[in-house]
Amino acid sequence: MIHDWDGSVRVIEAEDGTAAQNVIDEALPDLVITDIRMPGMDGIQLAAYIRKNHPSMPVTIISGYEDFTYAREAIQYKVENYLLKPVDRQELNSLLNKLKMHHAERRENHIEQAMLACFYEPSDHRSLLTLESAFELNSSSAFHTIVFVHPPSQS
Repeated sequence: MIHDWDGSVRVIEAEDGTAAQNVIDEALPDLVITDIRMPGMDGIQLAAYIRKNHPSMPVTIISGYEDFTYAREAIQYKVENYLLKPVDRQELNSLLNKLKMHHAERRENHIEQAMLACFYEPSDHRSLLTLESAFELNSSSAFHTIVFVHPPSQS
């Protein structure tokens, strides 16, 4: 369903919660969609791990169980969404569109903050590296050109 929504999206699958944890640490995905019941580590435990180690990473839990206890635990770990099986295609598409827009806004804000740091904070190499990093996160564009003009008195 995700590839039907956008064929260019890279989808990475994991066999269980422990494998998912390793994939998340390596790939740093823009979104994690996890089943609530998995061998090794369930979706709630995975959400707790993500909140602790990757606090801004959005998490959606899918479950066939309508038990409110699961939803309450998911809320405790700031899970953005809780979808019931079978997943409705329109509901998933709406969720993905919303998350894609939110991700783009965060990325733009990150770039803006990095540029402001370059302009208004004391000039050092770290602020330029932060700006470079912000643009690398915005890989949807082919290239970026920034020209900084400083008075001769500034380095």
